[in-house]
Amino acid sequence: MTIRSKIYISTFFISLITIIFFALTPVFAFAATYYIAPSPTGSDANTGTNSAPWATFAKAFTVMAGGDTLYLMDGVYNQQITGMPSGTAGNYTKIYALNDHQVEVDGQGILPSSGWQALLYIANKSYIEIRGLRVHGSSATNHVCAIENSSDIILRVIGCWQAGTYQHDTPVNISGGSSNILLEDVWAFGRGRYSVLVFSSNNITLRRVVTRWDSGAYAGQPNAGVSIYNSSNNIIENSITLDHNAQNVQPDHSGFYLPANIAHSDANGFYANIALNLPNTVSGAQYGARGFSLDPASSQGAVNNAFINNVVLNALNGIVLGGVTTSGTSLISNTFGRNYAYGIYNGGSVTGTIAKNNAEYANTGVGINNMGGMTATFNGAFGNNGGGSQYNGISSSCTGCSTANPGLLFPTRIESTSPYKGAGESGADIGANIVYRYIDGILTTQSLWPWPYENWIKEDMCDTNFLNSIGRTGTSAPKWCTTNKTLTQYIWEYLGNPIPPEIYGTTSSPDTTPPSTPTGLAVN
Repeated sequence: MTIRSKIYISTFFISLITIIFFALTPVFAFAATYYIAPSPTGSDANTGTNSAPWATFAKAFTVMAGGDTLYLMDGVYNQQITGMPSGTAGNYTKIYALNDHQVEVDGQGILPSSGWQALLYIANKSYIEIRGLRVHGSSATNHVCAIENSSDIILRVIGCWQAGTYQHDTPVNISGGSSNILLEDVWAFGRGRYSVLVFSSNNITLRRVVTRWDSGAYAGQPNAGVSIYNSSNNIIENSITLDHNAQNVQPDHSGFYLPANIAHSDANGFYANIALNLPNTVSGAQYGARGFSLDPASSQGAVNNAFINNVVLNALNGIVLGGVTTSGTSLISNTFGRNYAYGIYNGGSVTGTIAKNNAEYANTGVGINNMGGMTATFNGAFGNNGGGSQYNGISSSCTGCSTANPGLLFPTRIESTSPYKGAGESGADIGANIVYRYIDGILTTQSLWPWPYENWIKEDMCDTNFLNSIGRTGTSAPKWCTTNKTLTQYIWEYLGNPIPPEIYGTTSSPDTTPPSTPTGLAVN
């Protein structure tokens, strides 16, 4: 072999190795990072760098490729966010606030009066993550934050509020057959039929989502904090709905709602959620809110849904089960207390319901009103129906059931001194313990409290100007907003007892004291 041949072969193999290297190198190694800022700092004549940011999302999205990152500098953006490029499974397209909660997307008047879109609108996309935004003030027939016919989308640390005026507008809307969506640390409130709607979509996770239903005078239309509608195999975990507005509330109002119309809402899991202070009555009519509700008016029931470790306090009913074909519901280790009717209402058409290890206490009606189709064991009922009957339609020989006073100090924990501690099936507690985080329906050992981003959530949900604009003042004001408490304090102290010191580490409230000025320092 000649020297020239050897050089040729060596060059060939080097070229081949180079081709293989670039073919196997992940795309994210070449992903670009861009920046956008409100005018006048930003300009679409700029290059999109940190020192020369663009001004509009439209410009950014015409340049960006899948897997690129767009940072939003602090300020107010009066423009729609839509048309971003899809990423890939190993390389999401990222749209991040440069500083969480310092980016405001205000949509008043910028969306068309026709059509049905959203201020933050993700349609027919995949593999996108958005973080750190405050999005509000949609107009006309538009949602605020919407994901439509998309998959593998993540929204984190985002507030969405004040939808359009059409009866089906919502602060957060996931629809059109979307799948594999995660909402984590999201808060949604203001005008809208539902605060969060999952419609005809599957494999959606709502994790630490805080909602409040404020308004929507839609005659005869159901309302809810969270609605899982015609949707299956979804997980709702460690989420809170609270302080709904009693004004203009309609029939079928719920904290967490599973309506059904053209399809069942099946195999959904609700883990360690809280429904607190929902409407009781409106003008004397029993239009109060159920904490949880499986649509009792639909001809399409729900199958194999699980409600585990949840709390409902001060609603009309803790949970209502209904529907012609509703079956296979599991109610395990929940606390339903201080409600204005029943703890658990089980409709006569329901079959195969299992209720065990639940605490029903101090409800105006009975603890469990069973019209048939329920097996109840190891429940604890105390102080229901004014001290009269605790159960209706439950065998007097209810296995493992207790009528002892649970001695609850906090909505979120069964104390070691409670007779419900370890009194449930196989030594479980009777009642809910919402202390640790759930991840994909699995209980972890990571503390849930203090509630993440609770100061930002209160800043947005309790903004005085906003509450004035929607008429939630005086007796209509959200209860939490009338206190000087954090969300953690409001929840834990709801029964009138001071928050345990360990929740914030060693004190009963967040440490906001600045550190002392250091002494004895010298410049060398």
